[in-house]
Amino acid sequence: MNYSHNPIIQQIPTEIVACIFQLSIPERPSEVSSRSLSKNEIRAPLILGSVCQVWRQIAFSTPQIWTYISIYLEKKFRSATARPALYELAQEWLDRSGAFPLSVYIYGDRHTGGPNITPLIEIVNRCSSRWKHLELELPRSYVSRFTGNSSGTSILQSLRLRCEKDFPSLNPAKGSLTLHNVKPNPILVSLEDWPIKDVEIEWNHVTHIHLGYPDISECIEVLRRATKLTSFKFTEARDSSQISFNFIPYATPTTPIIRPLLRELYIDVKDIETHKVANFINSFTLPGLETFAFSSRSDWHTIPTSNIVLLFKRSACILSTLIIEKDMMDVNEILPLLQTIPSVRNLKFSSLLDAGVSSVLETLLSTISDMAEGAGHILPALETLSFSGENTLVAPFPWALVPKIFGPPPNLHRRLLRKLDISVSQDKDLEASLYIDEESIHRFLELREAGIALNIKVLCSRYDESTRVFHKEEWDLLKLSIEHHSNAVSLSSGPSS
Repeated sequence: MNYSHNPIIQQIPTEIVACIFQLSIPERPSEVSSRSLSKNEIRAPLILGSVCQVWRQIAFSTPQIWTYISIYLEKKFRSATARPALYELAQEWLDRSGAFPLSVYIYGDRHTGGPNITPLIEIVNRCSSRWKHLELELPRSYVSRFTGNSSGTSILQSLRLRCEKDFPSLNPAKGSLTLHNVKPNPILVSLEDWPIKDVEIEWNHVTHIHLGYPDISECIEVLRRATKLTSFKFTEARDSSQISFNFIPYATPTTPIIRPLLRELYIDVKDIETHKVANFINSFTLPGLETFAFSSRSDWHTIPTSNIVLLFKRSACILSTLIIEKDMMDVNEILPLLQTIPSVRNLKFSSLLDAGVSSVLETLLSTISDMAEGAGHILPALETLSFSGENTLVAPFPWALVPKIFGPPPNLHRRLLRKLDISVSQDKDLEASLYIDEESIHRFLELREAGIALNIKVLCSRYDESTRVFHKEEWDLLKLSIEHHSNAVSLSSGPSS
């Protein structure tokens, strides 16, 4: 297409076309990684400029559409010989962004190449005073070379660092992110396999933090430093002293530190002794806590229930959401928690085996009482209940227990529970043990008629050897179970005479 083929361009002011171009560029929230974007979304400004000469002139003179730059240096994306052209493109891209704040995303691996990356680092460093969002997935030795332009100014709002191993070993090379003459003051921080001591930032304005593979004592230290934190999530926290004899853990506070602004706390631990997780929980008082999630990837370690209960009690928080992810949960682990959180509206259990599902359901069943008789009960405000996990059942799923949670039909209005989600993941065809029995089907249909939202599904992920692609399917288990029993009746009755 060219100017003569598209006369409508002649009738629209250039400023309006520029605004349309800006609206056509996909929005990129700071909490979303550039990894999730498609190739066309990343290249959108270049695509606009390739349509015709007029579009190219307008696109190249509209700096607002050039404020996001994603650079992939991994071996599978870019050969070493192609990088000079890439660096030239990066320079032109940044030049077109004018003086606007920048979102910079750079991804590489140990094959990225030491000296070859220097020109790119220099290009990006020159505009460090305009970094608004910075995401680096690189070996630490490369990240340490992003030192900025020494201007002494920073507008950085979000920082994401993910350590790519310099060499195929457990221990990455040393390196840190330190900008010359300035210490950034971000709001959102995400560090994956990156010690907090190796990033020089101000923590007193950070509101959202995610740590991947931290030492558990680092999690305590982050909460100590980040006084305005509202959301804290850490995944696969570990005990680094079991990996490195030279590691010196951060100190545990002798009295709980109060963090009144924290609303969300997601705890995910792996192979850590229960008492060390308890030390973390004992270190804080969180009066504003609304969402609490606990995930343990160690079957042999118990949930520090008593410590969590004490956290809720001393915090006097009004908890609305509780998420527990643990295999083979014992009823004695969960009951004290449920008795402590009458305000909870959303309750979710993940990664439960059949024994865990049964024990939790039995606990809930035992607490359902007739409010008309004045009997006490737990979870009076519960609105949504969710179960999910892999299909590792060795016995039929206890479907008969599930409808009873809502009580008999005349008492449905006495409980606020109005939504039930059950999601089972598997990588094979549906097993007979998962089908819902006929009596439970009848009860589920009654619940739906009464206005209860039921979402009972099987998520199947299968690998196709011929195409080397994973295919994901979602099945409505209630519908499949009805069809299963209907087919069974048809087969048993035989052909009509």
